[in-house]
Amino acid sequence: MTEAATAKITGMTPVLAAANVERSIEFYRRVLGFGVLRRHPKVGAPTWAQLRAGDAALELVPRAAGDAASANGITLVLATDDVLGTWDALAAAGCKVGEHRLMSSGTMRCAFVDPDGNALAAEQPVEQVRMTKARLLELNRREHDRLDALVGPLAEPEMVEPGVQGVWSIKDILAHVAAWEARCIGQMEAGLQGKASPLFASRDVDQVNEQIWRENRDRPLADVRAGFDRSFERLTAAVEAVAEADLVAPDRLPWLEGSPLWLLVAYNAFDHYPRHAARVDAWLRGRR
Repeated sequence: MTEAATAKITGMTPVLAAANVERSIEFYRRVLGFGVLRRHPKVGAPTWAQLRAGDAALELVPRAAGDAASANGITLVLATDDVLGTWDALAAAGCKVGEHRLMSSGTMRCAFVDPDGNALAAEQPVEQVRMTKARLLELNRREHDRLDALVGPLAEPEMVEPGVQGVWSIKDILAHVAAWEARCIGQMEAGLQGKASPLFASRDVDQVNEQIWRENRDRPLADVRAGFDRSFERLTAAVEAVAEADLVAPDRLPWLEGSPLWLLVAYNAFDHYPRHAARVDAWLRGRR
């Protein structure tokens, strides 16, 4: 695995999978004197927390989130100056590397294991990721195809049965994905035409998702499947039409508040698809 040396490792943080993140925060804070640097969300049950005591730092995530690949629930996260290059080097060395995930901590992370099965991950702040248009299109296509391959062979009874993700069926999930792709396209086009297109506040996302579900739940399965394919091709064409400089510049669209346009696409594409694919896969495994 000598190829990995091409990426500079600048630090390491243990990530612990907790059965109850709030309870674990209190343990480290009250018993061991750790301070809470950041938590997400700021209000309500935390899904991620970063703590520090002196030179010691750690992160906490829910055990059910699946971030820890090892049986002991610990993942060692390596800070790198090139997470995409590290992923390439690991893949070239024959490692099984997970998908690129955008974390609530503002980083991009890819998970992998060492020869003994210990869980590791490489991570870099998203504003430092060296994204290109070609790489963005590649990641979108790969993760979309994985989701499509998972649901493609399923018959209608499995596609429309509720309870896969809350009350949603797989059909509902495909309609949900397509709707957010369509919103992303609209935001991209409006922004590049000089029109403000503010992002949804996180508190409004559940309401938007509920609206999407109600608007699409009675659509025929064939119509939803076709829309799922069509919206992805429209998103791909929209990305291809944008100059790479416009995709990667952090200040191209002021309403993105310093984030590059590729990140907006990623949240609605290559980072979005595997989150729902994991739910579908878990439901199918449990059902069978």
